Amino acid sequence: MSGLFASVAIPRPMRRLFTYLVTPELAPRCRPGVRVMVPFGRRLLTGYLLELQNDSPSGPQGLKPLQAVLDDAPVLDRAMLDLTRWAADYYLVARGEMIRAALPGMQAVLDDAPVLDRAMLDLTRWAADYYLVARGEMIRAALPGMQAVLESRVTISGAGRRALEEITRALIDPHRSALASDGAAREILEVLGAHGGDRNEGLRLADLKRGIGSRFRISALRRLVDEGLVIQAENSLASGPRPGKVEMVRLVSEDKGSPRGARQKAIIAALAAGDPRSVPELLRETGACRGALRSLAALGRVSLESVEVLRRPPSLEAPRETVEALQPTAGQKSAIDAVAQLLEARTFATCLLHGVTGSGKTEVYLASIDRALAAGRKALYLVPEIALTPLLARRMRARFGDRLALLHSALTEGERYDAWRGIREGRVDVVLGARSAVFAPLPDLGLIIVDEEHDGSYKQADSPRYHGRDLAIVRAQRAEAVVLLGSATPSMESFYQATRGKYRLLTLPDRIGAAGLPRIERVDMRREFEEVGRESILSRRLRAALGERLERREQSLILLNRRGFSTFALCRACGAMIDCRQCSIPMTLHLRDALLKCHYCDAGRPIPAACESCQSAALHFGGTGTERLEDRLRTEFPGARVARMDRDTVRGRGVVDRLLTRFERKEIDILVGTQMIAKGHDFANVTLVGVLAADASLGLPDFRASERTFQLLSQVAGRSGRGARAGEVIIQAYDAEHHAIRAACEHDYAAFSTKELAYRKALRYPPYAALALVLVRDRMLERARAGARVAAEILRGLGTRGLEVLGPAPAPLERLRGEYRVQVLVKTAHRKGMQESLAAMLAEVERRKACAGTLIVDVDPMSTL
Repeated sequence: MSGLFASVAIPRPMRRLFTYLVTPELAPRCRPGVRVMVPFGRRLLTGYLLELQNDSPSGPQGLKPLQAVLDDAPVLDRAMLDLTRWAADYYLVARGEMIRAALPGMQAVLDDAPVLDRAMLDLTRWAADYYLVARGEMIRAALPGMQAVLESRVTISGAGRRALEEITRALIDPHRSALASDGAAREILEVLGAHGGDRNEGLRLADLKRGIGSRFRISALRRLVDEGLVIQAENSLASGPRPGKVEMVRLVSEDKGSPRGARQKAIIAALAAGDPRSVPELLRETGACRGALRSLAALGRVSLESVEVLRRPPSLEAPRETVEALQPTAGQKSAIDAVAQLLEARTFATCLLHGVTGSGKTEVYLASIDRALAAGRKALYLVPEIALTPLLARRMRARFGDRLALLHSALTEGERYDAWRGIREGRVDVVLGARSAVFAPLPDLGLIIVDEEHDGSYKQADSPRYHGRDLAIVRAQRAEAVVLLGSATPSMESFYQATRGKYRLLTLPDRIGAAGLPRIERVDMRREFEEVGRESILSRRLRAALGERLERREQSLILLNRRGFSTFALCRACGAMIDCRQCSIPMTLHLRDALLKCHYCDAGRPIPAACESCQSAALHFGGTGTERLEDRLRTEFPGARVARMDRDTVRGRGVVDRLLTRFERKEIDILVGTQMIAKGHDFANVTLVGVLAADASLGLPDFRASERTFQLLSQVAGRSGRGARAGEVIIQAYDAEHHAIRAACEHDYAAFSTKELAYRKALRYPPYAALALVLVRDRMLERARAGARVAAEILRGLGTRGLEVLGPAPAPLERLRGEYRVQVLVKTAHRKGMQESLAAMLAEVERRKACAGTLIVDVDPMSTL
């Protein structure tokens, strides 16, 4: 049957598309790439229109119509639709989920996906009640941005009015009518009936609940809706945030009427210079009120006009700095010229810039952006952490001015919307952002830079589990652009591709400046214990080096990749550990908050006075975190200005920027922190870096443990000696002879990569094999085991050539956020065959309904924990 039908992707974990009927009034606005409001069960969701068809196999029978089109122009162009299609197929996720990742925040508040922290669980519980959805469903809280706003309204139907009249007149036997005996349902009908009228538009659900109070029951409302006595609908109030507006005041004439009173005169005097002023600013300056302003407008003395303003983050609003042009070194010039040649050829290429720390990689990036802009193309600069953007943004703004935009989750809703709109409309030439900025709608993209390409933060931890670096390469290939991957410690995968010639290898082997690479010293903490006779947080060597820096007024960084005060608590009487009730992990003591916290699910509880198992008061809090280290440094060096940078201290807008700015201005002597302090920072006055517990991560049951340790040590060591003075690094470890630690101390990436690649090849791990992780989560252990067994049996039964299926086995972190986790590892040398097998397994599990828990497939996992 002919007609117009829309294929719509829903942002839920369903890989199929859904077909909706396009009504004649909405047809002119329907184009691929627009967001649409669609009915989905008893909810309205924001979906993404992918295709329009003139025919449907089953015709319009049973199809629901589109409710609204939210955009006047597509928010996804054809190139981005193609990229998200590829990514959804590669990572085996729903197309709608991948599109939602490309448009963070641009979905209605009804969109849902699992969330983790306590505050978000509370929010989703409220939303489930508000919008009449199951309580177990959770709303996705995506990055602040362009969310559609829905208003739920409830109206009594004609049948409901008749039922209410019959109840009121006692025409229904209360003993025979469930409705008449249901006080909560009857009260809902009475309130809605009393609100009637000729144009009954119903009540907002929030107003209905407020009017009834504690007697309101959501179950009663659902029953009335199911019986047709009440109509509940969600109306789209807005498709998302709007452009920022500010009301401006301008002096029109000095001849029309005389100002009356001191406040009106103050307004006229303030506007006498002739420049328009914003209303808030003018009223604040003059102390006048809006009434005085309205009176002047009525006299014709001033005019009021609403003007659109661009909302920008503080790092782009600060005065633009001036920077001197840098003369590139021979190595930098060679790398810049190589990228420029590829840009001129307008062909796809991937380059790996392997430069030691302090070798000037950032200048190569910025100069390459200059070349891309000169060729009339645009550039995208990705960094792994939002914490890296403030200082870098100032440097880039000094170079590129208002052609630069930021795109990351720390922006306000309005700032992100304005940046996204400016990018899409072509008013921005350079975008700086974190992982999700890979989807920035830049037209004619010529260059993508992936700084610190080895960093695990580029891999998204929840669905869709894409890797920003790999998507950057795919996007560049489709745009015939150049990708420049950069790192002092390239990932094994990228370095392997460079050795094979698939990536072009560019090197910067020398540090800029006379100081050279810092000298690194290892301190064996086993020997330290033998000689000192007790456990110590700071070795004698590190303590002495810190004292020397304080005397010379130089700065120090201390890395300890553990938050909190004490990392575990146990009972000395019975040996019981205080573990998280939701996760198989010890709880961490946060002394200043007086709480035990889980760093996985963020659960917290008061510090117990006695052991829960044996009631003994002999509790021991052991291990050292950044909070305890900060206190120890203040005690050891009373006059030192000590600060801490970890997730506990940098919450809140602008906190990271302010802290790093204080350190840059030398207002802090010693900065303690987790891995946040290890990446990308350039402070000329830092001459000492100390690393505590350098071997802590080597014992993790993960094939990347050695690589992560080497990378972290090499990166943080590179923060020392970046100015005129030589740097020093002191690394404390109990396993100080481990090859990853020795190679980092010797600045020997070649030695480490040779040994690590040999290990990977022997055990068939990436880059010598494709890897996928199949994980089943459930609150019941046996159900998780059963689901994983079914997945493994199906994969083995497919008989795919070269497919190695390991497991099922408990995950190293067996219980997380209240769910047991059982996993299956899949390895193969044939990536295409692996993905086809995984897709077939998912389809068969769904067909059989064979998994009661949550089944997750992670292609190219960064961790197997």
